[in-house]
Amino acid sequence: MPGIVVAAPSSVASVSEMAASIVHREWQRASSAEGWAGIGCVDLKEPMLARHGSQKVFCYLYGKPYEAGLDASYTPVSVGRCLEIYRERGTGPFKQFDGGYLFAVCDDERKEVVVITDRYGLHPLFYRERAGGLVFSSEIKALLGKGEVPEFDGVGLAQRLMYHSSLGERTPYKGIRALPPAAMMRYDGSKLAIEKYWDYHYQEDAKATDEQLIQELGAAITSALRDRLRHSTRPVIPLSGGMDSRTLVAAGGTTKFGCVTFGLPGCDEIAIAKEVAAFAKKEHLVIEYGPDDFIQYARDPLVMTDGQNSLTQSFGVLAYERIRPLYDTYFEALAADLSLGGSYMTRGVLGQGILTARNEKELCDAIDSTLKVFSAAQIREIFTEGFFAEGDLEKARSELDEAVLEGRGMSLPNMGDRFFMQDYVRRAVIPGCVVNRNYLWDENPTYDLRYLKAVMRIPPEKRAKHALYRKFFIRFAPEFAKIRYHKTMRPVTSPLFFWQIGYFYQEGMNILRRMLFRWSKGGIDMKSHRSYVDYERWFRDNKAWRALIRDLLLSERTMKRGMFRKEAIEKMLREHDQGKADHSKKMGHLASLELTMRIFEERK
Repeated sequence: MPGIVVAAPSSVASVSEMAASIVHREWQRASSAEGWAGIGCVDLKEPMLARHGSQKVFCYLYGKPYEAGLDASYTPVSVGRCLEIYRERGTGPFKQFDGGYLFAVCDDERKEVVVITDRYGLHPLFYRERAGGLVFSSEIKALLGKGEVPEFDGVGLAQRLMYHSSLGERTPYKGIRALPPAAMMRYDGSKLAIEKYWDYHYQEDAKATDEQLIQELGAAITSALRDRLRHSTRPVIPLSGGMDSRTLVAAGGTTKFGCVTFGLPGCDEIAIAKEVAAFAKKEHLVIEYGPDDFIQYARDPLVMTDGQNSLTQSFGVLAYERIRPLYDTYFEALAADLSLGGSYMTRGVLGQGILTARNEKELCDAIDSTLKVFSAAQIREIFTEGFFAEGDLEKARSELDEAVLEGRGMSLPNMGDRFFMQDYVRRAVIPGCVVNRNYLWDENPTYDLRYLKAVMRIPPEKRAKHALYRKFFIRFAPEFAKIRYHKTMRPVTSPLFFWQIGYFYQEGMNILRRMLFRWSKGGIDMKSHRSYVDYERWFRDNKAWRALIRDLLLSERTMKRGMFRKEAIEKMLREHDQGKADHSKKMGHLASLELTMRIFEERK
């Protein structure tokens, strides 16, 4: 993906080769410079390089940091301005910047390299020791020697299987770490120092009225979006059937931007998005596809993220290929349903879960249950004896608890939301954005400090179950609120009771479809039109996807690797085929793991 690479000192690796290794499309441009350290950058246009007149200090900037003006509006900070600030005032002013970016500077006078990550970790950076120094890169492959296949880190891989992603600074690969968000890193060839300059601080204001909170939210999201739109070219907002994307459309008002929606022909996401775009009078690109249209891209999400995404995200590659000729900048309401709607605080639309945890243990247990893909017992059943070292699976869980408890001092629900924003989104959701960045620049106005400060004032009981979100949305975008919400298929204006009926009806239909399929032994197979993908069906019925999954999970090549127990994989596939369980998520994880190893091996 576009991003940054660093070799410190420059003798430990060829920074130009590192940069070249993360170029994936012909329109991407790579650049590098060397001093005491080597720094390179890949971007969708000529990378942003600045040098001091003495040539002893140079830097690259990837992404777009924002600086607040006297009127509190945001303007982007150029690479030249970043270097000027660093030369005159050091790293301190960077603590005030907002937005998503990576900044790397080589200071030959001090014989050190400095790397700064944005406060939210929107642009990941990984590092490892190599040849007596350190190498850093936005993609793990650039950290490896020629033909090197990384070894698994047992704890990091277990977390990937259990919780969708590794946690904290771990990765699935031994010796390779992730820089934390809000990191100021200095390295002088012998000492690595990492200072964290920001964290999520929930300071709920129980005295604030709903009206005050709603007004503050409206002003914040409008400023966050419009400040970014002013400094973007050919912007597009992805529209779904949810509330988050139409909140952005409403905040954008009459500002010029397009909308895009992709999914299965006739799916609810597209139908609802069409209603929103038509009412907003926005140009609307609709991309419809079937499962055979994007299987050719199955490798790409794994190549671009070094296995930290899934082959099930390949539909996105097809969509971005079609969006790129028409638009430049992709505006996403990233994690708004989480931050404002409390979507991880409760199970479903109206459940309890994390919100009712009475102590730290119950909170950690609830988060473990909410995220769980594979249990420790299932991992032991599927993977061969000895593949994971003794204690790996237990440590994977204990590190989840440690990450959650870093938020001590807040209320339990706020600790939970901090974990999801700080760890889960950064490590599990951002890899999907990484794929997008190979095609388009991206902006995330819901990761704006003004907006997040407004959200973090809201007491958790008002964030949970979309309580205040619905009130805000009805006030902020009253006409959009009359349009259905995809999780309930009821308008946002519907009373909460009818949302509950709508939600349980949709979930009940999913259960009924599976029961009828199993009871009729495949004779009754009701199609779902709810979502933009249907891997449960495709992994069972689509010839191409079925063949790919079976090759990746059961072929002779896979069995020779010695990762999976054949009988356990056959049992999983059999249960899925018979409709006894929907194992598509598990199958996607395991198939992605095998395909990732094949991709690394091909580098030899």
